[in-house]
Amino acid sequence: MYIAIFILIAWSIASIFIIWNLLKKYERIEDYTEALENWVNNLNLNLNKIYSQIKAIDEKGSFQSDDEVGSTFDQIRDTINLIDKYILKEEGNNPDDSQKEK
Repeated sequence: MYIAIFILIAWSIASIFIIWNLLKKYERIEDYTEALENWVNNLNLNLNKIYSQIKAIDEKGSFQSDDEVGSTFDQIRDTINLIDKYILKEEGNNPDDSQKEK
């Protein structure tokens, strides 16, 4: 009888330690994921701002049609589109969606 109680208590203590350890690791990963999500969102916003500023500078389209500068326009646009594919957006929470020029 005492052996069964001892085994049960040891098992309970080990389970509590394992659960506490997993919870700490999960919280750390959750914080890291949130930081990465914020970084990607900020990168996307900055790229969109850069693209809109470049479009505003080049109103006539003369730079965009140039070979070297035009390729930069295309690379920025492609990078923004690539990042947009991987960003999970909540409906109605992103005011910059209506301002995007693709």
